[in-house]
Amino acid sequence: MTAQPIRTVDQLVDSYLDLADKIAQLTEQQAGVKAQLRDLGVGDHAAKNGVVVKVTPPSRRFNVDLAWMMLTEEQQKLSVGPIAAQVKKRLSGDLVDACMEDGKGDPTVKVVTP
Repeated sequence: MTAQPIRTVDQLVDSYLDLADKIAQLTEQQAGVKAQLRDLGVGDHAAKNGVVVKVTPPSRRFNVDLAWMMLTEEQQKLSVGPIAAQVKKRLSGDLVDACMEDGKGDPTVKVVTP
């Protein structure tokens, strides 16, 4: 086993900054590829090598304020306040679904390797 040559602080800092710059460049390139994968549309997209790209829409959000207004006065009194978990358990599934809002932002991209 050969010993590593001792490097100066300046050499170590230069190496660190060089690596940080390369990481930034690669991260930017990866974001560009991810945007192109997102453009494939929602669904599963298989590559020939067995890798699957899963594109999912942004997560829907529960509008607790809207749901709170759907509760009767008696139901509201049984809750500490407009807390999502408490409100959801007092509404039927259809009403909970009616209080779900479309997600905001970009679809999510996940690359799954075999």
